[in-house]
Amino acid sequence: NAQLPPLADQINALSNQFNNGVLLESSELTALKQWREDAHKTVDQFYERKYRQFEQVIQERKAKQKKELDRMRSNVNELIQEQEATQDQIDLMAESIRSLERDVNNLEHVHFNINPLVIDDNLISVPQETASRDLLLVPSMHQTMQSTPDRVMSNDKHRVEHQKRNSCFPGKQNTDFKTSRTKPPISKNFS
Repeated sequence: NAQLPPLADQINALSNQFNNGVLLESSELTALKQWREDAHKTVDQFYERKYRQFEQVIQERKAKQKKELDRMRSNVNELIQEQEATQDQIDLMAESIRSLERDVNNLEHVHFNINPLVIDDNLISVPQETASRDLLLVPSMHQTMQSTPDRVMSNDKHRVEHQKRNSCFPGKQNTDFKTSRTKPPISKNFS
């Protein structure tokens, strides 16, 4: 019996550890958190790379449009100074301006082809059973006792006898149980 208080202390310490979440802060959870941070960094880096690519495409298109706009401005100024523009030249210049205008408007409405990020659930495997199998071996303090018709119950350590006695109250009976230890069977070795 002197061994029970230290066992109770150990159980209380484990209970405190469990209630305070110490068991949940395992190295595996720390690794999972690190994986999450790394995954976020990877997504952020991917985003930044695609953003720079898009900016580069836009800047290149804008540079081409500006170059075309400057060329058209120069041609119109030249035609104005010469004052000898033909109808074909004027029609061609008008069509070039409409084409550039469409290209500028299309630049404002560029559409990405963005696919959703697909994450394979098998990237991280979580074991289904996290409890130790040894916990199943903890004996229960409750044990089954077998009863006989004469109301005597026993197991390999205890025997309970049922006795009825009359009560002070009419129609009521009190029941007493008498418990005694049974002796373990004696084993003999015969050589």
